[in-house]
Amino acid sequence: MHLATVNTALMEAEGITPDTAAEGVPRDASGWPLGELQEFPAMALAGAAFRSFFGRQRSDETIHLFGKSARNVGITTLTDLGSSNLLDETIVRQWTGIVDHGFPSRVVMFHGAMQNGAVSDETCAAALVELQKESTDHLRFGYVKLLLDGSIQGGTARLRWPGFHHGGPNGIWLIPPDQFADRLAPYHRAGLQVHTHANGDEAVDVLLDAVGEVQAVHPMPDHRHTVQHCQMTTPGQYQRMRALGMCANVFSNHAWFWGDQHISITVGPDRAARMNAARTALDLGVPLSMHSDSPVTPLGSLHVAWAAVNRLTSSGVTVGPDERITVGEALHAVTMGAAWQLRMEDEVGSISPRKFADLAILEADPFEVDPMELRDIPVWGTMCGGVLHPAAGVDA
Repeated sequence: MHLATVNTALMEAEGITPDTAAEGVPRDASGWPLGELQEFPAMALAGAAFRSFFGRQRSDETIHLFGKSARNVGITTLTDLGSSNLLDETIVRQWTGIVDHGFPSRVVMFHGAMQNGAVSDETCAAALVELQKESTDHLRFGYVKLLLDGSIQGGTARLRWPGFHHGGPNGIWLIPPDQFADRLAPYHRAGLQVHTHANGDEAVDVLLDAVGEVQAVHPMPDHRHTVQHCQMTTPGQYQRMRALGMCANVFSNHAWFWGDQHISITVGPDRAARMNAARTALDLGVPLSMHSDSPVTPLGSLHVAWAAVNRLTSSGVTVGPDERITVGEALHAVTMGAAWQLRMEDEVGSISPRKFADLAILEADPFEVDPMELRDIPVWGTMCGGVLHPAAGVDA
């Protein structure tokens, strides 16, 4: 979620006027806000509407639907990548009360460190270390999410020269580049894994510089800090990621959902061809996982894998064929690759002795169907800890 739109009456009711001084509030020629709010600081200006929208996303009903959706598409471990403020004990108790009692999936919770409020990063890191001790087999704590830039399709990502193909401004820094290493350092020193939202290649430069800086001061082997989305990352940046011990969680679904727009509007055909470069990441030895960023695109690992294997746009163009990966590589990325990035490789990600009995139950062998049909394989349901969870409509 990077953009919100509000009507004129709501803007006026919330005091959003030509006098509102805030980044991420586009204006018309007369100076009036257009009704678009870019990124969370600007969205927060919508006040009650903003709180109501995100409050509904965090209701008990929504969490239960999250689990049912995962079951329907064959996912046995979910991540909440930073939408929750885990300094709020009420939120922790809510998730614990739901996930530890018959929930059809395990859940890994990331603290959204943009939500610390007046709490320092040092204090937050210490609190998260203590919270990590409350982890259970079904619910895990001790992970952190930071955001550097916005989205490419929303025009709020930070890109290297020549910037956006459509000529728009070069995005929004959600954390000023000169402050990012200081924000990262307390979590790094505390031994907490940090995933950083960095869509644009300019944002990835800032992240890599920061990880190099904190590692030089406080070396930590096997930290597994991860670039989240990692869409415009270059081969040189992937080489640096490998040297720094970092991981890539690539947003492969963009080829299908926004590939045509990236070619013609946002970054142009050359850069669109190297977006979400899973082949380059693997060839250069960077640990790879892939994701849907639900609800930005629909939840479903088979579609994520299909997008990386075929790199097909919705109009039928193969964008960046040299960045395609095999079915086996894609399935590894959404199973063992994801488990390794979450430090759960000894528990989930494969059907192996001494691991939890977690598996997706498919109606066809993904290695035998045509790769173009990978996303269409019916899902019977899941098994989580040996307990079967049939998908909606399945007669168990």
